[in-house]
This record gives sequence, structure tokens and C-alpha cells, in this order.
Amino acid sequence: MSLEVDVTSDLQAPIKSFRIFALEQIIRDGSSSDILNTLEKQQQCEDDDECKLLFVHAIAAVKQRLNLTEKVNFSIDAEAFPQRFVAASVNERLEILFNLPAALIAPLSKWAPDLLEKESNPTVAATIIKIFARRWPKDRVNDITAKLLSESLSIRLAVLEVLIQISPKSLEKFLPKLLISDDPRIRALAIRGLIELDPDEAIAHLDFLLASPERHHKLAAIRNSFFFPFNCAREPILKFLALEKDPDLIEKAGCLFEVNADPEAPFRLADIAQNSLSQKAVLIQNILQNSLNIIQKTGILGDKFEVFQNDFQSRIIKKKVVAFVQEILSKWGMPELEADVELNAVVLQAVQRKDVREAFQQALIWEISDKIKDKIRQYLQPDKPEEVPSIEKNLSWDNLSNEERVRRIAAIDLPSQAENITLLESLSTSDNTPGDLRATAIRASIRLQIRTLGSICERLINSPDVNLASAALEYLGFFDPEKLFHLIGKFLQSPLPRLRMTALRVLQKLDPAQAISNLKAMFFSNNQIKKDNAFSLMVYFDFALIREMLCHFLESNNENKYLDAALCYFQANPDFDNLFILYKIQQNLLGDAAEKVQRVRIKTIEHLQNLGKIEASRISLLEEEFSEKWKKEQEKKKEAIPDYSVKKLFPELPSLISQSAVAILNEFSLRYGIMLPIIFSLGIALFLGMNFLGEGKKAPVKPKGEELLPVETSVSGLVNEVFERGCSAAIQTEKKGKFLVIAKHGEFSEIKPGEKYTFTILPMRKTPDGVIVAYLQKLEK
Repeated sequence: MSLEVDVTSDLQAPIKSFRIFALEQIIRDGSSSDILNTLEKQQQCEDDDECKLLFVHAIAAVKQRLNLTEKVNFSIDAEAFPQRFVAASVNERLEILFNLPAALIAPLSKWAPDLLEKESNPTVAATIIKIFARRWPKDRVNDITAKLLSESLSIRLAVLEVLIQISPKSLEKFLPKLLISDDPRIRALAIRGLIELDPDEAIAHLDFLLASPERHHKLAAIRNSFFFPFNCAREPILKFLALEKDPDLIEKAGCLFEVNADPEAPFRLADIAQNSLSQKAVLIQNILQNSLNIIQKTGILGDKFEVFQNDFQSRIIKKKVVAFVQEILSKWGMPELEADVELNAVVLQAVQRKDVREAFQQALIWEISDKIKDKIRQYLQPDKPEEVPSIEKNLSWDNLSNEERVRRIAAIDLPSQAENITLLESLSTSDNTPGDLRATAIRASIRLQIRTLGSICERLINSPDVNLASAALEYLGFFDPEKLFHLIGKFLQSPLPRLRMTALRVLQKLDPAQAISNLKAMFFSNNQIKKDNAFSLMVYFDFALIREMLCHFLESNNENKYLDAALCYFQANPDFDNLFILYKIQQNLLGDAAEKVQRVRIKTIEHLQNLGKIEASRISLLEEEFSEKWKKEQEKKKEAIPDYSVKKLFPELPSLISQSAVAILNEFSLRYGIMLPIIFSLGIALFLGMNFLGEGKKAPVKPKGEELLPVETSVSGLVNEVFERGCSAAIQTEKKGKFLVIAKHGEFSEIKPGEKYTFTILPMRKTPDGVIVAYLQKLEK
């Protein structure tokens, strides 16, 4: 991406540090008339004094490079340098610093601390720090550290960047305040400093910042992830790519895999693309291709790239087949689908393929029930019919029973015939078609990419026939998911498991982060049916995103009834990163259960060895590695939580994302069409009152607050502020205190702060600060 594009965006950013970053880039490198025009235009909009000063320097620097002003002639004599430098004008001092020959930086660095001490201009001071950073006299590092308390944000940012490079240990005592700064760039730089002291906590902070609902917080985290060791940034960025919806941020984050050759990244990126909507899938596929390109260009695989590429393609195809088998197994575990005619026909058709038969055969060694294994064997019997009769081969369609029609429609697969398309459209649109046959036709239409049923499916999602409503919901989720965005909550709250499960499957593509939150709520629900459904639904998620959650569930759940279902997912998704998680699960179990987990772990190691992912020499060392890592984790749990940890700095966070809170937030956010990230960000805003260093204040840690009975209430008050594109507003009433009222579909976009309105609301929770969080029912002037 060009400098012009980046700085234009950053110059308009609401975050001051982004504007400073752009202006510093321009002062250092800007040399085009387009940049000059952008500067002069944006200068008129700037209202911050420090940035105004930087604009003056930036415009002067660009004009000089464009030969619009006279250049400074400055002959450098090391001994006379301090006096000459101090006597120069501000713009001259900046030009001198930017044009210093590299060979002179070391000999001149001895003067840097004294020049910094005398410098009154924050831009020049920040530049002195940056230019001489790596050659700064070791006995004068404290001179820089003291500047962390500077009033100038430019200087604070420069100090942070430099200390990260030359003395990260000196940042430790400042980290607790730096990491809760309201400026995302400060936080991101602090995380870079933390990586040298505590990599695990740094990764946790990076992950947390990437999960922010605020775009500039995510952008700051992405930019700084490129300065992390790749092995530390890899997982948080992959997780971000899986959950993010902003195309620009996806492209920026994806660049990490375009500059780091990682043979495992294409497999993960393929999984993400598979679970994404079409527009995002295209972006991820581009990142995947660029990842393959860098692997080839760097030559890290020697002469085996072509073999690797072929293996990649075959493994992706195989993984899709395994996912299909997993989905079938999960449906067989649902009583209402046990004897489903459509499902039976789909499986009969699928097992005609060699790769599907092999996948079912492989599933027989998974930790699944004997009942399911027997069902698999029935379908693999050689005396099963070789094909399901197709429609065009039957001359008496009108004489077939409804069950036989369902069976034949379910067997339609690509490539399709024109007459099949006509028949499917006719069956799907006619109200005279029996419900189960109509549902089967709609699902077959998805397979054949028939896109003409949108309007009829919009009506059918409200059908009292659960199978039909589920098929219509699945159709819209595949071809037009945006239409479901504000309706999906209704279906997620359905008492009917099949409808609820289909809705979550759709939500997984619409908003994967919220879908995972819903899945988590189901896992940790007290409702047994929801727990059962959660295990069935896992097949629709990128396993890498949910395996830690699965581990926590198994660690906190004393029952072993779900162990086989969990292990089945580990076996269907063999990956090196599964091994230590399986080891942890094993340590928390006893007897036969522990032995089961160990068997799965050993089989995974064998599988990875066969794929060439683990060298034989390392296998014997794995047990010792895992044992040592396990012991360290246990010891760390006993230690005091460091002051810079995510848990300590954001003590309210666990209450916001705990199992019960997730369930509550999802229930009400989805019911009213508000996405969880909005509520999450507002919750954080209510709980935290933080600024950067010195003057910053942090709200004391208080209890979680209290849940309120959601009884419809009317309140009148002044609107103090409107947030999130009109989705919520802060209200001050005379007698009932402060309210945070959340609306659906941006209903507050037209209301004006400072005016009085009457709100009919459903109160949900009172925060520790006494603010009542409520959902809007009605708005009156």
C-alpha cells in the first residue's frame, strides 16, 4: 500500500497518535505534490496544538523536497556539531537530523542526551530520540525513560519505540498504565515491550486488542504484530482473520503471511475461507495464494514445493470430506434425524464416492459410540445399492410415494440436468408440495446453486413446519445471509433444536465471533439439550478457534459423557497444536477416560509423523516437553498475577465474558438485533475510566453490579451522547439516574444530544457505577 493512501487515512483518524504517526512519516519521507495538497487541506481541520505544529513541519519538509524552498547547507563537524545544531532553526534541525549520514550517527550519539535535554520543540526532541536510539549512551538511558512522563505524545511514542529496542526491562514498572492507555498506539507499543518480558502475556494482550470493537485499536494491533516474533503473532492474527469482517483490516492483517513463509498457514487459511461468506472468502483465498507464493519464493521447502502444493490440495479436499462425515455423524446423534429419509438418501449417494467411503472407514477408529459405528458399517456394506435411482431414470414420478420422492430429490447432485432444476424450482415454490419434500427440494437447490428461491424462503422461514423453516433458513444463510442479520436472534432463541442449530450455523458465517460466543453459552449452559447441541454444532466451526474452549469445558466438567464427542473432533482435525491440549485434558482425568485421551494423542502423533509433520527424533522428546510445560503452567497458576496481566488490568473482563454473562448478553443482544461486540465495547466503556500515565485515573474495582428484572418501564431524560452509529445512547434522568439505552437498527441516529425524550425500556443490569443498561422498546419526543 502506498504512503499516500496510508497517510491520508491516518491524517483523518480520530486517534491523535495515528495523525502523529502519519505526520512523522511525511516529515521523514513525504515528497509528492499529492501529499502536500493533502497536508494543506487537512491542516485546516486539525484542532490539536501538537498536531498543528507537526503540520507546519511536515509541509515545510515536503516543500523542501519538492524544491519549493531553499535547502539547508550544513557541513557536519563532529566536535562543532552541538553548537551548530542548537543555533539552527527548528526546520533546519529536523532536516539535519533526517539527512545525517549513517556513518556519523555513532560518533555524534555522545551528544544526543544533552541535545535532548536542551530541546524545547517536541518534534525535534522525538526525532533526536529516534535517530540516535540504537547508539544511545548506555549510561544515559534514564534520560530517555524520564521522558515517558512528557506532556508531548510525540515524545512519549518515540520513547516507547526506543526503549522497546534498547531497554525493554526499563518499561516494566510503567507497563500497567501503558497497557490501559486510551490511545491504542500506546497500548500496542507497550505490548511490543512486554513481549521481551513475558511472551504469554504479550500474546494475550495482542489477542485482546485485536478483539476490540474499535477499528483503530485493531489497526494499531495489526501494525505492531509485524514487529512481533512471527511465532508469537501467528495465532492471534489467524484468529483475527477468522473472526474479522472489515475487508481492509483483513487485507492488512493478511500481509503477515505474505512476508513470512509458513508452510502451515495455507491449511489454516483454507479452513477460514471455507467458513466465511463469499466476499470474505475471496479475500482469504488471495492471502492464501500470496502465502503459497512466499513459500515458493523463499525456497524453504527446497525442491519439494510442487510436492507440498499437491499435498495441500489433496488434504484440503480430504478435510472437506471428513467434515461432511462429521456432520453426518452429528446428525445421527440427534433422535429426530435418526430415521430421516432425506439424510439416508444423501448418505447413500455420498458413499458411492471412494473418498467418502474411506472417510467413513477412518471414522470407525474414532472414539464414537458402537451404535454409530454399526450404522457406518451398514452403509459400507458391499450389498448396498450402488446408486440411488435418479429422477430422469424413473418414468412414473406421479405414482411414487412421497417418501420415495424425498429419497430421489435428496440424491440429486452435481452435475445437474436442466429438468432437475425446473423440478426443484417447482417443488420449492408450490404450497401444495408436502413439507418434507419441499424442504428436501430447497436443500437440493442449495447444492445445485439455484438462486431463484430467495423470496419464497423469506416467507417459509416462519413456517410452523420445523423442517421446512430450517431448510429456508439454511437457503437464505447460504445465498443471502445479510437478510437474516436482524432476524437471526429470533431463531437462536427457538425452543426447537433443529431450527436453533441451523440459525447458529448461519450466524457462524454472518458473525463468527458472536457465533462462538453463542456456542460457548451453550457449552456452559445448565440445559442438557443445549450442551448436546453444542457438540453437534462444532462441526461448522474452525476447530482451531474452539479447541481451547473445548479444553476448558472438559477440565471444568466432571462428567465424562461428552469426552468421546470431544475426542472425535480432535481426531477429525489432527494438528500439532492439538497435542498439548490433549495432554492437559489427560492430566485432568483418571482411569479409562485418561487412557482414551492418551490413545487419541498417540494416534495423532502417528498421523502427523506419516504426513512428515513431526520428525521421528522429536517424538521421544514430546512427553518430556509437555510434562515440563504442564508443570510451568501449574506453577504459574499459584503465583501472584503480574500487575501487567490482562486479568489484572481488566478485572471486569471475566465478568463480561464469563459463561453466564455470555449467555445473558447473547440472549438479549440477539433478541433485539444488537451485535455482541457493541454491548461488549459499551460494557468496557462503562467499567473503565483510564487515561495514559500520570493524570490517568482508573476506576476502582467494584462488584459486577446487579441483574434487573426486565419489566417494561417508561423514563424521561436528556440525551447526553449517542454511540455506535445510533445503536445506543447515554440518558440522564432527574430522579432515576443514568441509563445506557441500546436500540436496534440505529434507531437513535436521528436524536440530538441535549434534547429531552421519553423512552419505554426493558432494564437489564445496573453497573457498579449505578448506570442502568436497558433495551429500547419505544421512543417518543
